[in-house]
Amino acid sequence: MLVEVAGLRHAIGGRPVLAAPDFTLAQGDHLLLLGPSGSGKTTLIHALAGLITPTAGTVRLAGETLSALPPAKRDALRRRTLSVVFQTLR
Repeated sequence: MLVEVAGLRHAIGGRPVLAAPDFTLAQGDHLLLLGPSGSGKTTLIHALAGLITPTAGTVRLAGETLSALPPAKRDALRRRTLSVVFQTLR
């Protein structure tokens, strides 16, 4: 599996902002995220890309648990396996 998500939760300042269902994606699979503003879509993308460390649960990318990797290895893995196009540059 390219992406494996289990028990993924994230809170900011103690306020829950993401509770994602468990799922897996193989290479070539597609995922569509739909939801109203504030429903956690961007937070999920950030967790999948290893840009944030979730409060609970695991994200595995290409067999590696993102939260267990040091930042440089997380960056290298992201560079090899996925791309993120941000809506706005900050």
